[in-house]
Amino acid sequence: MDSIKRIAFFDSGVGGLSVLARIAQVAHALGRSDIQYLYLGDTARCPYGERSVQEINQFVGEIVSWLDGHAPDHVVMACNTSCALARPAAEQVVRKGKREILLDLIEPTAAYLLEIAQKSGPHDKIKINVGVMSTINTARSGAFGKALRKSPDIFKGQVKELGCPKLVPLIESGRLQDPDIASALDEALVEYLEQLAGTTHLILGCTHYPFIEQQILDLARGRLAHLFADGLVTVDPAVALAAQMTGQTYKDIHAIKAQVDYSAPAFTICTTGDTNAFDLAAARCLSCRKIKSRHVSLGHFAPKPATNALAFPITLL
Repeated sequence: MDSIKRIAFFDSGVGGLSVLARIAQVAHALGRSDIQYLYLGDTARCPYGERSVQEINQFVGEIVSWLDGHAPDHVVMACNTSCALARPAAEQVVRKGKREILLDLIEPTAAYLLEIAQKSGPHDKIKINVGVMSTINTARSGAFGKALRKSPDIFKGQVKELGCPKLVPLIESGRLQDPDIASALDEALVEYLEQLAGTTHLILGCTHYPFIEQQILDLARGRLAHLFADGLVTVDPAVALAAQMTGQTYKDIHAIKAQVDYSAPAFTICTTGDTNAFDLAAARCLSCRKIKSRHVSLGHFAPKPATNALAFPITLL
């Protein structure tokens, strides 16, 4: 992370802000107040979970072209559906010879779980049962399971990847504390967690889900505890990515709770959709007083910003 000056993130909506927040908190804790952050939430076309692969590839190509035009040191694919289905599309449009600037969430997560599996006795690798809560498209791709099974000598457990389409719209509503939304979320989580009974490690396979991690754990340790006899540990891919970027442990990164001002000039937050709705949802997800985003249209874009295009960083008004 020492060489990073500018880092860009994208997601279908507000979910990727969980990744931005984690990286920003870690940077703050490491004394890196000089990093600039650019975020684009494609709320005009959210959710991606049940869209065609062709559509997602088109969206990712447009987004990465726009972000890459602002010359970040890294582009974080803070959208697991995009990571699972459209990384090659992102690689095709990123600056020539600079594919290494692309970071995703799947590989670091698999690396972390493989590290856990290795921490066992010499005669047998620990058998962990991995559950993945994700969008339908990510689940269908089997991306997390494929990443884990690349090391069959280490990973001996089971993987169940479950599409959870009811969750993203509830989180995007920005009303998680409202009784009707809270009730709907509780009902949906019970439905999904019942299908993941026996899981020991649950990957939050959509970047929206860290915002409801506590609700998931409360259910798994409370009324649904009988389904998880060996306990349930959640795995946040953003934490795994931050650990990989800094060389620190997952545990150390997870423990960082730095206070960050997301309205500061270092943060440029954009959306392709309605800014008012986005700002409300984003502020509640980030537990901050106010977010003021900027609208971006991707209908006609250039791979590099024109002279009258948005500069990096953008000073929000």
